[in-house]
Amino acid sequence: MKARDVIVALLGAGPRHGYQLKQDFERVTGGSINVGQIYQTLERLGRDGLVERADTDGDDRRILYANTAAGDERAHDVLRSVDRYDSGCRPEVAVKALIALMISVTEARSVVAALRADTLALAQRLRRTRRSPDRDREQRLIDEADLAQVDASLRWLDLCDTELRRK
Repeated sequence: MKARDVIVALLGAGPRHGYQLKQDFERVTGGSINVGQIYQTLERLGRDGLVERADTDGDDRRILYANTAAGDERAHDVLRSVDRYDSGCRPEVAVKALIALMISVTEARSVVAALRADTLALAQRLRRTRRSPDRDREQRLIDEADLAQVDASLRWLDLCDTELRRK
């Protein structure tokens, strides 16, 4: 998902200042973003008529941004559609295994086995963590999303192992 789409979608929940958007962006995407990129994106979104400065209470020196009506419509569209499945960005596990295959089948088998062991250990840690009673609903859902990706990586590594064993 593009940064601009994430920002418009986040603003669908209400006005936010740049640093708040950075924190929300990183929490929900699991990635990182420079606060400068947030402000550049807000500027472009403003030029495109999707975002505007919002009124503040007067106490806060930070500038709040909010979606325009067109921004809310875009947020609605972003949240309810799947244009592609991040086809340009493969999981790190897949990249490592594919590079190892470029070296040799023997190296790929070794790398796949090591990646599978590490990924399985990660899955076990995530399963333990998600059961913690201090997790709120949002954090439990983030945990489940992470676990789903780890489980998908395990299935893919099993497929790699099967394929690499074929002569």
